[in-house]
Amino acid sequence: RFSDPFKTKLSYGNIGRLKASSHIILRVTPEDQEIPDRLKEASYTTYGQTIWRNVEQPFTAAILATETEWHLTPPPHTTAKEVTVEQNMPKEKGLLARPASSIKIIAPNLFELETNQAGTLKVLDSAPIVTSTFYYKPNLETIVPPGPRHLHIPDFELEALNTVAETIWQPDDPETIKLQKLEKYFLSKFSYTLDLQNKGSHSSLLQNFLLSSKKGHCELFATASALLLRT
Repeated sequence: RFSDPFKTKLSYGNIGRLKASSHIILRVTPEDQEIPDRLKEASYTTYGQTIWRNVEQPFTAAILATETEWHLTPPPHTTAKEVTVEQNMPKEKGLLARPASSIKIIAPNLFELETNQAGTLKVLDSAPIVTSTFYYKPNLETIVPPGPRHLHIPDFELEALNTVAETIWQPDDPETIKLQKLEKYFLSKFSYTLDLQNKGSHSSLLQNFLLSSKKGHCELFATASALLLRT
């Protein structure tokens, strides 16, 4: 967060144990009792050797409607849910965590904002703590058609991924069925651990996770899911 406030890459290690922290990164306050099921922050396209990178997703200035209001989709902005997110910006820049289907923001201490096709919100100037009220529509369709980099699989991981995919679903299964089968596969055959795994006898950490150890932390589950669904 300090050395790379825009989170241009994500890397997971292979030694030691993930460390918990007592630091408060976000405070989320819904308008009612309903909290968004997830908040989106960074977005990545290309994977290789335990590192995800954000490639070819240029940013442009977000639309400033008033001194404190930013539009993420064209108006009108009606019947939207509301949630306030208080977020630490130690360098007065970084990425905003937001509901994936946000349509506008009201943020008095946010001064310069950019966005890209993936919906990532890049803060270029702000107060050290940003309080943003997001207006969002849970059922709003915000999927961007994938480009070549969204479908790329590293050659050195392809054989293992194909082997695992063949045990989970049929090639002609619809995407929704593949998602259901993938969730069931991980829930029934894998376990979560904070202990970082090594490569074992395999060529990569991901291969060891999928084919042997079958245990890992969230980045491994997310990486395996994204790449399996690309097969």
